[in-house]
Amino acid sequence: MGTPSSSRDAQEEETLLRRSPVSVSQSPPIVAVVNNELYSLEASSNELKIYLKGSNSWKNLGPVPVKTDVTKGWGIAFKPTGDELFVIGASSNSYAGQGMTIYNCFPKLQADKLHWRTL
Repeated sequence: MGTPSSSRDAQEEETLLRRSPVSVSQSPPIVAVVNNELYSLEASSNELKIYLKGSNSWKNLGPVPVKTDVTKGWGIAFKPTGDELFVIGASSNSYAGQGMTIYNCFPKLQADKLHWRTL
């Protein structure tokens, strides 16, 4: 049997979790910086966006080749290295259970569409 203080600690923790503004069903924001540009992976739509500093808006660069919408952003790796952007996850061209795939691209601010390469 627990002590009164451990019971109180558990109640406080439960209260904090209920008040938490973070949804446990949706992942935290998926962002990366490449060449001093901010990119965001929108998990609900599989869309990659770039932040346009001058207009304080986002430009859609198209879909990523992984299934972010199915997992609500969980289980996705999104990593910048130098001028490359890597995304790792279940391929949008595969069926469930076929493992993870690694893709990379070289994002550009002026690009209308990104060209992803399977590694």
